[in-house]
Amino acid sequence: MTPAFLAFSDLDDTLFQTQAKCPPDADLALAAHHTVAARQSYTTGPQRQLMDFLQAAGGCLIPVTGRTPAAVARVQLPFAAEVICDHGATILEPDGQVSAEWAAHIQTLLANGAVLQVQAALGTLAAQHGCTLSTHEVDRAAYMHVLKHPQRGDLRAAYHAVRALGLPGLTVIANPSHISLLHAGVTKAAAVAFVRARYPAHLLTLGLGDSLSDLPFMRTCQFWLTPTGTQLDRALDPNGAHL
Repeated sequence: MTPAFLAFSDLDDTLFQTQAKCPPDADLALAAHHTVAARQSYTTGPQRQLMDFLQAAGGCLIPVTGRTPAAVARVQLPFAAEVICDHGATILEPDGQVSAEWAAHIQTLLANGAVLQVQAALGTLAAQHGCTLSTHEVDRAAYMHVLKHPQRGDLRAAYHAVRALGLPGLTVIANPSHISLLHAGVTKAAAVAFVRARYPAHLLTLGLGDSLSDLPFMRTCQFWLTPTGTQLDRALDPNGAHL
């Protein structure tokens, strides 16, 4: 059955968030399990209203998330179509299987080794700024490095140091909790375009997200929505900052 429209949506901090980020009097419902209780995620009443509205209007909700497939599996929301994971490096089919066509495309992109070529330099930088560095892979090919401060300290100095490295072939995205460096060919926007092409061209498209890194895929849609108080919302304030 053809949906009335497509809603491509980020998950964390868009459709749900940890309890610490929820209003104190919010009517919460568990949305995503985690082995650490403080990292479990919840929907608020307005978030559930939004998802109910999209479903009642005949829309097809397609997640676009940085979560891995394993982390998506812990989400309790009823997704019935494709799921874009790993910042666009992985697409799950409606039956939960990895899209072989998209996986082959991503492996071709990652074959140039651009991510691993900067690992040593980033390791030195991370140590200088008291950060941890982790490398993320799909099918044993590195597609992303992530820097985090173990005490969730200020990352602005590390962010500017990363930008100063230049790092051709990589895209830098940042928020207060981490700095990610992705292969430039791995994007949510590219994955959204791949999935969008499977549906009739006349369908309305909505993009939902909370962060600046979501904006490129949201801009491929005809309309976009963002929750108030998020990184993207603050960036629209001329006095705001994204870190």
